[in-house]
Amino acid sequence: MPVFDVPTTLSRALVLTILLAPCWPLPAVAQYGWSVGHDGAIIHTNDGGTTWSSQVSGVSTVLFDVDFISPELGWAVGQSGTLLHTSDGGVTWSSQVSGTTRGLRATHFADAANGWAVGNNGTLLHTSDGGVTWSAQVSGTQTLRGVSFVDASTGWAVGRDGAIIHTTDGGATWSPQASGVLTTLRDVHFFDHARGLACGHEGTLLSTNDGGSSWTARASGVTSQLEAVRLVDAVTGWVFGELVVLKTTDGGVTWSPQNPATPGRLWVDGAFVDASTGWSVDSGGGLIQVTSDGGATWTLQTSPVSVGLHAVDFLTADEVGELPVPLPPSALALLAALVAASAVVLLRR
Repeated sequence: MPVFDVPTTLSRALVLTILLAPCWPLPAVAQYGWSVGHDGAIIHTNDGGTTWSSQVSGVSTVLFDVDFISPELGWAVGQSGTLLHTSDGGVTWSSQVSGTTRGLRATHFADAANGWAVGNNGTLLHTSDGGVTWSAQVSGTQTLRGVSFVDASTGWAVGRDGAIIHTTDGGATWSPQASGVLTTLRDVHFFDHARGLACGHEGTLLSTNDGGSSWTARASGVTSQLEAVRLVDAVTGWVFGELVVLKTTDGGVTWSPQNPATPGRLWVDGAFVDASTGWSVDSGGGLIQVTSDGGATWTLQTSPVSVGLHAVDFLTADEVGELPVPLPPSALALLAALVAASAVVLLRR
């Protein structure tokens, strides 16, 4: 009988399996998402929305926005100064002291420490310690509805009467930018320091290629309220609103309508992880729709709630980061076979 060195064989097999693991067909990166809405509703998925489950927020107020920067760290804001935080992906949520009773409409974090929340009566809050403490910043505006930062220093916020404000020092100072419109702006999103979009009432759509030094009105083709805007790269973006979903492939110069899964709904927010895959939510009845072809077609997903949803956020591949990659079933089967064979040899000795 040939000599069979069990420890050596096992160690070599293990090394070989680990080295070959990247060659096995692995499942796609888990698509982590959250949505918030009425009655303190928070729902979560880690499989791209194939299944959604409810999380316990601990509040009953309306939640207007949610922002995650990793699979663990996230924040949600809402009515009456509500500010929630989780460090375990939403398994548990805890309240943070916002210092205001005014409604908070939007939040955005540039990193684990620096975040902003905006809301009614020009409320603008900032944290530099992950929300342990929040302090007010001077916006010089009325109600703010949207905020977007590209790093811990540079950001924009939009709101009532066409207001756009901009900071390059983390919000220590904010200066107005000329939007050229008087309609309420509901959302703003920047892809980088230069290119950004804003949307609002009466079908208002604005774009900039110079960081907001100049804003250009674009034809949306609609007069309804536009609620949210997203850019996934320098040219590809979407707008979500009352009865409509619009898409641009030229940086916001031109827009074309898409066909939602259910017409006639108020699609208030959307999130894309790349130019193909995205989700949007409806504030009327908790509907969630998904696309895997850039919005050419949308299909409904099953929501665990029936209340209106106001915001949705999905992590991009960069935000998911370097998660542990489980060995594929074929590798595990190989290891099991080797262990079994080794056991047989040991018993025969």
